[in-house]
Amino acid sequence: MKNKKINAEIISDACGKYGVTVDTRDCVTSTNKILKADAARLADRYVLIASAQTEGVGRYGRKFFSPDGSGVYFSVLLKPDGAVENVTNLTVAMAVAVCHAVEKLTGKKCEIKWVNDVLIDGKKVCGILSEGVYDSEKAAFGAVVVGVGINLFKPHGGFDESIAGIADGIAKEGQIDVNELVAEVLSNFFEAADDLNGKKLYEEYSCRLAHVGRRADILKNGEKIDDGIVDGVEEDYRLRVITDDGTVFLDSGEISTHVADKERKTSANFKNKAQKICLTAISLCLVIVGAFIKIPIPFSPVPITLQFTIALLVTMLLGEWSAVVFAVYIAMGLIGIPVFASGGGLSYVLMPSFGYIIGFVVGGFVAGKIANPLKTGNRPGIVRLAVAAAVFIAVVYLIGTVYGIAILKLYLKSDATLKTMLTIFIFNSILKDVILSILTVFPAYKTIPLIGLKK
Repeated sequence: MKNKKINAEIISDACGKYGVTVDTRDCVTSTNKILKADAARLADRYVLIASAQTEGVGRYGRKFFSPDGSGVYFSVLLKPDGAVENVTNLTVAMAVAVCHAVEKLTGKKCEIKWVNDVLIDGKKVCGILSEGVYDSEKAAFGAVVVGVGINLFKPHGGFDESIAGIADGIAKEGQIDVNELVAEVLSNFFEAADDLNGKKLYEEYSCRLAHVGRRADILKNGEKIDDGIVDGVEEDYRLRVITDDGTVFLDSGEISTHVADKERKTSANFKNKAQKICLTAISLCLVIVGAFIKIPIPFSPVPITLQFTIALLVTMLLGEWSAVVFAVYIAMGLIGIPVFASGGGLSYVLMPSFGYIIGFVVGGFVAGKIANPLKTGNRPGIVRLAVAAAVFIAVVYLIGTVYGIAILKLYLKSDATLKTMLTIFIFNSILKDVILSILTVFPAYKTIPLIGLKK
């Protein structure tokens, strides 16, 4: 079990060469607020560390979730001889310092969301807030406070609901020595602070910049003003974003990929639904047309058409969604729309060939789950499509044959032998359907990528 209790002596000894003064407390209102209020009387490089904050503050006055025990919160007071400069660079230096420390102690890769959040696997584990302290005598900012809040692990009661989906801890409970972590961060920070304009700091920051290549919303005071593709960061740490109107360089504000991702997901879902409706309509038309493309086979009382082949193609392209197409087709026919090979109406239920259409629904669902290109978003391989085709044939012919024999025997009172009925329902047409099914697999394999849908 690592040390969870903050110890000023341990941290002071580890950072002694940097001339720090370490003050540790169990709970404070806000480490930043306290140092800002007492800046005039406190020494340069005064560090206040707490286990909890009751009034933790983030950017734009937002509440910073600071529960007791699961995080560490500290602020560093810097009082340069002249006016404060490079406040942004101090934030950058602290972000890089946190990344180095966390990566060293956990082995996890960190990213930095411009300009002041540290992420692991896309979730925020650390926030940084730099605030100037105005000196009326200098008529300028005479000091700056750099505040840091690090989530050591997920709180027992969970994160606040406002951040539950976007926050995480750097490790599991008991895996991090809080004194070692803070000492490592401070040491890294003061090393970097000696060369705030150096190329090394810029490279360390830019190589960890999150969301490069992704679309993000540009926010000012929490309101979206534009969006674009995050392209990188300039040497003065302005964020470079490519918008529809050209490249912009942000020196204030923030970006949000969460809002942009949600909007894109909503837009994609709408687009997918629209495409699915269009595909359903097209597939339905093809199934109907297939019922009237007859293939002449002598002495067969069951109409032999191209519908089976089209139904199989629809199944391989739409997956289990094809069952909906076939169900709609049946409903249309039963209410009297002449979409069946022999017309339409409820009386069609008593025709021997109706079992095949029922088989389309069941076969489309079962075989569709095997292929299922819409659900996975990937193109099934030839083998999977061939298996799906075989299952479709088996299900349709099984249901069609059983249904047809039942109608002939129970309703039409036929005295035909079982051999004759099997010849009617299977042998007269299965060879044709098998051959056409084999020929259907390859075009389906080539066509699926053109659909590009996901559920």
